[in-house]
Amino acid sequence: MEGNQERISQNSSKAKFNKNHIQGFILGVLIMAILVSSGLFIYFSNDRDNNLLGALPYNQYVIIEDFDKEVLQSSEQTLVYFNDLSLSFDRLTQIYDNIYENNKYITKTYIATKDTYSFIESIGIRRYNLPCFAMFENGKLKSVHSLDLKEVSVIQWLAPFNQARIYRAFPSSAFDSIGRYYDLGYFLSELCLMPERSGLGDFLKLSGDMTLPLQGNTALYALLTDKFGGDNKTYFGLPNLDSQIPATGLNYFIATKGYFPERDDEYNRVSYIDGNIKYLEFSIEDIHQNMFIGQIILAKNVDEEKYENLLLPCDGRMLRMYDYPALGSLLGNKFGGDGANNFQLPDLSNVHSPINGAKYYIMLRLIYPTND
Repeated sequence: MEGNQERISQNSSKAKFNKNHIQGFILGVLIMAILVSSGLFIYFSNDRDNNLLGALPYNQYVIIEDFDKEVLQSSEQTLVYFNDLSLSFDRLTQIYDNIYENNKYITKTYIATKDTYSFIESIGIRRYNLPCFAMFENGKLKSVHSLDLKEVSVIQWLAPFNQARIYRAFPSSAFDSIGRYYDLGYFLSELCLMPERSGLGDFLKLSGDMTLPLQGNTALYALLTDKFGGDNKTYFGLPNLDSQIPATGLNYFIATKGYFPERDDEYNRVSYIDGNIKYLEFSIEDIHQNMFIGQIILAKNVDEEKYENLLLPCDGRMLRMYDYPALGSLLGNKFGGDGANNFQLPDLSNVHSPINGAKYYIMLRLIYPTND
């Protein structure tokens, strides 16, 4: 009997022990759940508050207040989302973040309402495109992409805007197109920036106020007209570019022979006018095979490692004559170096660029220039 009571007492103690453990375990789980829930609440609350304030991981929710000033008068590429409020804030900022992560564009938002439809249509955005993304550059509408909720399609649409580009220079009177066969070579009136030299093939060295007789130069006159002076009966003026030469030791030349530019709106280029120069934009892959060694061009988004055998930035670097004999023979010691064992490139790294984001490069090939 006493043995049975002892066993019952032992079982009772075990039951109490197990019950206490279970209660402790449950209490611990509850405490842990409360702590985790609190942490998640704080995390998501802070994240939501930051989003409402515009502090996104990569981007900012920027609403355009003055479209004319912020977009149409901007010299930069501007990505604008014309929002008709069909997307939730969270969804929109997620798209903005992915755009920045993949394409490095900060998207600006324009709120489109029935009161602004006439304005957005005046700049090329149609109501049936809304909501949509639009890329502006130098104040001009370049492209529109209607939002189909597939972020990958927006990212793919933006990809070409980050491609490497070069800028061919012409007098400011030039068309925005040189036609479909732009890769043939130099065009009549095209401008070429070169290290100081006396002549350059079918080009004329520009210096100060210059004129040419109309007789024998009617094709060139048709492109320049009366924009740069002359009596326009017997002679006409050439553009004076002295103030636009980016550094001493350089000169502009104008093509007096070459292909006549074809005025074709279907092949219009993005253009930039700076003083007496108009720059037309081309892909770096469109560099024609007749460009001169030593020619200095404007370019942007260049993968300098990929194109190191084609061009180098004009940053004043010293090069060995052995590595670049053709370019070295043209530059000599004009910009530094001894001109025998080494030579220096012109340093235009701190020179103001007429095109936002572009900088000056010097061609390492293709054609060795001659004076006649």
